Amino acid sequence: MFIKGALHIHSQASHDGQMSLPVIAELYRNQGFQFICITEHSEDLTERKIAMLRQKAEYLSGEDFRVIAGIEYSCKNALHIAGVGCEQILDTADPVRLAQSIRDSGGFSVLAHPRRIGWNCSPELATNLDAVEIWNVRYDGKYLPSPKALEFFNRMKAINPKLLAAVGDDLHGRGGFYPLGIEMNVSSLDRECILREMIGGRYRIGSMGFHAAAISDFSTGNLALLRALRIPLDCAKSLRDKMRN
Repeated sequence: MFIKGALHIHSQASHDGQMSLPVIAELYRNQGFQFICITEHSEDLTERKIAMLRQKAEYLSGEDFRVIAGIEYSCKNALHIAGVGCEQILDTADPVRLAQSIRDSGGFSVLAHPRRIGWNCSPELATNLDAVEIWNVRYDGKYLPSPKALEFFNRMKAINPKLLAAVGDDLHGRGGFYPLGIEMNVSSLDRECILREMIGGRYRIGSMGFHAAAISDFSTGNLALLRALRIPLDCAKSLRDKMRN
């Protein structure tokens, strides 16, 4: 079964989420997605709220659509790690320990929006992560990823050759939606089946204008082409920012 899913989504269970989980599920279902991975902010959660999130995710899941609950963990210096499929409050702000604990719980650890940390990461963390967001829609923009994100991923992968490329919608409201996701073949839409394929890197990144394998290396030619394609997008964004100011 060929399916498409979206990662890094926030509902109203996060302080900055604008939509309820049922509305989010309906939005993605109507756009042809078969699963979504919710990662609510750790600082907004308690054991009770996590239990409620898990129950809602199960209620909204069925034979043709799956909601996977998870947590986005906050560390110092604006570093965040998305624990896809991890439903545990982890009492540490140390990113290395978080990545290790997410993996031990059967989850998928992803360094979220590396733009926020200046495209900088310790070698120790790089060796313990499952994946890095090479495209975060909220911070890198719609339509195409940032060349800096791909360059950063190349540097990280030189440290950890097993590191996977991931993407994140970082959706908070309907206006932030863009049909970016990961695609894979699965035997069923069971939560464990999807997570197993994700952790194994057996997926591809897919959008209307960009495609890449989870195990990608981005060449100099790839980066040069992306920079050229980004020029009109960056100019348009700069113009919009000036008009707003």
